Amino acid sequence: MNRGSEWRIWDLHVHTPLSLEHNYKCSSNEDIWEKYISALENLPNDIKVLGINDYLFIDGYRKVLDYKKQGRLQNIDLLLPVIEFRLAKFCGNEKFKRINYHVIFSDEITSEQIQQQFLNALTAKYTLSPDCTQKWGGVISKKNIEDLGKQIIASAPEAERQRYRSPLKEGFNNLNLESSVIEKALSNASQIFEGKYITAIGKTEWDDFKWNDNSIAEKKSIINKADIVFTAAENVEAYVRSKNKLHEQGVNELLLDCSDAHSFADQHQKDRLGNCKTWIKANTTFEGLRQILFEPEERVRVQITKPDEKDIYKVIDRIKLDEKGFWQGEIPLNPNLNTIVGGRSTGKSSLLKAIAAKHGSTDVPEKDFIREHLNGVSIQWQDGGQTAGHEIEYFEQSYMHRIASEPEKTNELVKSVIRSKREGELLSNYKIETEDISKRIRDNIYLLFKDQDNINIIKKDLLEKGNKAGVEEQLKLLKSKALELQKNSSMTVEERAIFEKQICQVQEKRKLIVDAENDFSFLTKLSNETPFVSSFADEYPSIQLSFATNQNDIEQCFNALKQKYDDEWKRSIRGLMEATQSARAKLSSEVQSIEQENIYKKGLHAIEDNKELRDINNKIKEEEQKLTDINKQEQQLQQITSHQARILQIVVDAHCSYKERANDICHTLKISHGELGISVTTNFHEFEMQEFLQRRLNQRGYERQNYVQELLEKYNENNKEHISGFLKELLSGDVVLKNWNESRDVAMEFFTCNWHSLNFCLSYQGDDFTQMSEGKQAFVILKLLLDFSDKKCPILIDQPEDSLDNRAIYNELVTYIKEKKKERQIILVSHNSNVVVSADAENIIVANQEGVNNKNVDRVKFQYINGALEDTKQKDENDDFILSSQGIREHICDILEGGRIAFEKREQKYGFRR
Repeated sequence: MNRGSEWRIWDLHVHTPLSLEHNYKCSSNEDIWEKYISALENLPNDIKVLGINDYLFIDGYRKVLDYKKQGRLQNIDLLLPVIEFRLAKFCGNEKFKRINYHVIFSDEITSEQIQQQFLNALTAKYTLSPDCTQKWGGVISKKNIEDLGKQIIASAPEAERQRYRSPLKEGFNNLNLESSVIEKALSNASQIFEGKYITAIGKTEWDDFKWNDNSIAEKKSIINKADIVFTAAENVEAYVRSKNKLHEQGVNELLLDCSDAHSFADQHQKDRLGNCKTWIKANTTFEGLRQILFEPEERVRVQITKPDEKDIYKVIDRIKLDEKGFWQGEIPLNPNLNTIVGGRSTGKSSLLKAIAAKHGSTDVPEKDFIREHLNGVSIQWQDGGQTAGHEIEYFEQSYMHRIASEPEKTNELVKSVIRSKREGELLSNYKIETEDISKRIRDNIYLLFKDQDNINIIKKDLLEKGNKAGVEEQLKLLKSKALELQKNSSMTVEERAIFEKQICQVQEKRKLIVDAENDFSFLTKLSNETPFVSSFADEYPSIQLSFATNQNDIEQCFNALKQKYDDEWKRSIRGLMEATQSARAKLSSEVQSIEQENIYKKGLHAIEDNKELRDINNKIKEEEQKLTDINKQEQQLQQITSHQARILQIVVDAHCSYKERANDICHTLKISHGELGISVTTNFHEFEMQEFLQRRLNQRGYERQNYVQELLEKYNENNKEHISGFLKELLSGDVVLKNWNESRDVAMEFFTCNWHSLNFCLSYQGDDFTQMSEGKQAFVILKLLLDFSDKKCPILIDQPEDSLDNRAIYNELVTYIKEKKKERQIILVSHNSNVVVSADAENIIVANQEGVNNKNVDRVKFQYINGALEDTKQKDENDDFILSSQGIREHICDILEGGRIAFEKREQKYGFRR
């Protein structure tokens, strides 16, 4: 099933039992080739491509290929012939160790072409090593090379001959070529080989060249001329060190790990079958291999496990279309980037919408025609399931632009992003706190105006009772007159003096008794109340501890302390009540004692006998009662006024805490992801407040207009005194309101309202979101949607490039998609060649609508074909069906503007020469 470019292990350096050097062994009753082929068939499942290398000979490749043609090696998708030479480079090398040079040919090149047009062309060009005294003039064959080896050994002193290896190996190791000679042989047959081979150099031998003034230029030239570099690393760590070293040396670092297999997999040697960790993301074709030259960082990984692995329940496996006349077929998807391309009205967006709608996306309108065709669409996920229980993210065409162009939507998006993060708890707590503040203000404003009503009633009663000073002056006059009348009574002077003193004592004590009774009444009320909050939850509604038993423990501790102080409070109140009651009883007893004395009784009889004096004394009692009532009401007024002042301060403090809490969020809430950042500022809704005040306050006259302006200015400075003054004036009725407004309603609306809101700010690469171009804003929205999301489900995006506005943003989008596709599967509709080609899309889905010049199989309305960028096939004019008539690469060049140029730029990026 073709899913475009996929990760597979490519081992491009594998020797066969026909190699000049190998350690493949078998018992006498085993066939070495049967054992070898079986060993290849039992390689790890991820190994799909082998480069068969038998040095200067092609026989081993032919034999393995024959087995493949006979139906063996079903596990191997591609066999490539590899020829290995020894380069005649000895500059600065004391050991004269030759450099291994490989030519990897396309499987489209036959073994006969390699032998006749390449190897045979090199026969006369071989040179022997400088220390070799023999002459060479034969053709390349094992027998001739072995004969050369025998001559070399025979020419050595007899004592030295034992250090030589077999004649075949010695002969081969003394044959050398110049790299220029190899290159010329290939170019001379360019009609056969152009674009059908890749060169590689062995890193180990190249490393042995010393870096000195004589060799540095040539050493760099050798490796930089090669397309790739081979190594057979001990492990991944060793590979990474080698690659880093090449990078530090400033030379070709396209390093592939190969097994360089000379033995079976069950051996302990490093150079054994299957010991390769090079993953290449490509079609298993030679053209697929060539892609590593254009996108080496994206297409090559050396590691133990398969790269970019995603959870199988987070990847769509394929889409099946089955509606007669409308669309037919199956589209396999790649786990990474799938791009849907096609001309206008070819079903690109329709396919994407169908996937989204099948997964319940509400962003596909109910009236969209595609909903009529969903019954013919089925989605298969890698875990075997279909749409149920699976999630996708769908961004319709111009989605990012619409969000970016509406500040409210941008703000809501940022808020939703924050809520999905750990910092979202700050916003949740802020919401709970502001709601709690609003409730507290509402409750206390109700109490404020209730107190004000009581104050107004008391003031009215006091006004009706008269002026306190006047009552006191009236009492003074009446008492003076009564005293004058008493002087004329039957009592002696001494008795009148005692009686007057007794009268004063009784009056004073009765006044204290009234005070004691008032206090006792107030204390009785206090004894039924508690000054402490009812519970921990009421005091701290936004706190919810979640670790272990912390919440329960702190509530128990709080309740125990509350109970302790409640009991202590009640004991104190009871003590005061008992002391007050005892004092009152004592005072009553003292009054009764005075009233029982003879002089006091005599004085009362004298007063009763004197009608005028009796009337005056009655008047005195009335005025004294009036004064007592005034004193009592003034005490009540003082208590209520004091309570109102405390409540008013609570309201003002609570109202100002709106801004304080918002500022706390601003200082605390900061999130960043790479170059994208989220921060918070406060926004004072001055215009809304001004509108509110102008609708409710009478604005006639300069002074009233100035009052509103000054309130706005002072408010934003968080001037508590001015805010408190406004509330006091509302209470007292000093603020002149428009006819239909009530002070209570205005105060409730104004003070429960949070006139400061949180404003969420985006920045990217240090630039403020509001100062960016529309295209950059849209790109930042896309990054915001994806970078801050914890989701790993597939992403569906319809033509993201439509929201962009310059080349720089295109390049950023391409870079971004290349990174994001490693984390999440992407299905993307595009008409831009840069997005498809430069982002190195793994799977390109080409869409076509049936037409006169664009025929589909069975005349269905919409049809699709898919494959990799490297799928190339020249247009077949005899093929009636547009999709199958040419390769994916050719479709891209035809459909997408600048497609051919995009491919050329991609191939030039790394200095590709052919």
